[in-house]
Amino acid sequence: MLRRKAQYQNPGDLPTLPLGTVLVVDEDNDDLEYYSGLLAAGGYNVLKSNCYERATLLVEQCDFVLVSQGGPAFEGRCVLKQARERPVGPPVLILARSKDMRCYLEAMQLGAVDYLEKPVTPASLHQVLKTYFHPRAHERRSKQSRPRLKEGVMAAKEARENLPRAVCWNDGDLLMGPSAGSREADTDGGQSEKEKRNHEIANCS
Repeated sequence: MLRRKAQYQNPGDLPTLPLGTVLVVDEDNDDLEYYSGLLAAGGYNVLKSNCYERATLLVEQCDFVLVSQGGPAFEGRCVLKQARERPVGPPVLILARSKDMRCYLEAMQLGAVDYLEKPVTPASLHQVLKTYFHPRAHERRSKQSRPRLKEGVMAAKEARENLPRAVCWNDGDLLMGPSAGSREADTDGGQSEKEKRNHEIANCS
């Protein structure tokens, strides 16, 4: 535990900016606190759970999942399955207290991005996150923001089509909307009245 705390105090190469949300699932509270603290120190938002069943309800809120295998029965399987059932599910890293070939093969078949034996060093954890977290997180955010972007484009197009007609006058004034037509008509009318008066004056003289 002292070694773990020393690693936690010095997370090494972990990034220092908020990069997304990681779900940490481990039935061992010491391991749960260690990996959660390590990720939080690296700038990630962390959700944590020591219950596999409850953790399945948190999968949709995260960008990456760090889950303990559990025992030989592979209790962490349900979290991995939940992540893989989603259209754009978060990448899942399986951690094992001791490597089990059967669990390893099952985890890979179910779509885990990697299967590592505890303890995982900060550098190793960073490498996995660097490899799998960022591209998938960007893909998830892009797909989630696509409908909002489409709505924004349609709204901008509609607003542009509804812009009032503009008429630019010689003196630099800009008149918008239907009043532009009336201004134009008034101007024409004003010019014809002036011509009438000039004509009348010419006839009188």
